[in-house]
Amino acid sequence: MRAIFFIVFNVLIINQSILSQSQQGDVFVSGKMGRLDIEDYTPRLAFGAQLDVMATDHIGLHWSFLGGNRYIHANAGPIIGVTIGSFIAATDDQNNNNNIGAGILFGILISAIPEGINYEIDLTINSSIAPYISPLQMDYIRNKDQATGVDTFVGLGVGTSLNTYLMQGKIKASIFGEGKVHYFNPGHPGLFYGFSIGYRLNKRDYEKGDPFGGFE
Repeated sequence: MRAIFFIVFNVLIINQSILSQSQQGDVFVSGKMGRLDIEDYTPRLAFGAQLDVMATDHIGLHWSFLGGNRYIHANAGPIIGVTIGSFIAATDDQNNNNNIGAGILFGILISAIPEGINYEIDLTINSSIAPYISPLQMDYIRNKDQATGVDTFVGLGVGTSLNTYLMQGKIKASIFGEGKVHYFNPGHPGLFYGFSIGYRLNKRDYEKGDPFGGFE
């Protein structure tokens, strides 16, 4: 795990002059499918959707929601936001006034935190590689004959996606692989790997009639 963090850290600080296939402001919605294989649980398929937002030409944020046989994956941000927001709203300030407004505000802000972040690097004019880290994953998972026990976990995912852009960047086809671990013992280490196909929702400058826009 330390080696993975070291690789991701170095990727984030090199290749600053490389132009990304994605551009700042791009928003992709993708259908995603993968195989989950983690310790203590039977392997299973998961299907769902992912939202990717490019904060800069290189740095992207993502949120995902997946489901499968006795399995749900989502962003832990909303659960954390509701928990912290409810705690703040239930307390009084030094003047004995309630903090409902502050609790709602903090809850909304925390709920909007992305599941993870990636850094995109060009390989060719139509392809890129994007190492990513997802520290706010939440998994609900059970085995077929499991009757009791904890079944909801918050954890970490570290992986890489290989992306191909089609139709002037409107379509993004990706394959990905990530290592997963839950934060509390047992950590259920394992893998999640598969593919996704996404569509860009926003228009770029050259699609709005700017003759100087588009891929450089």
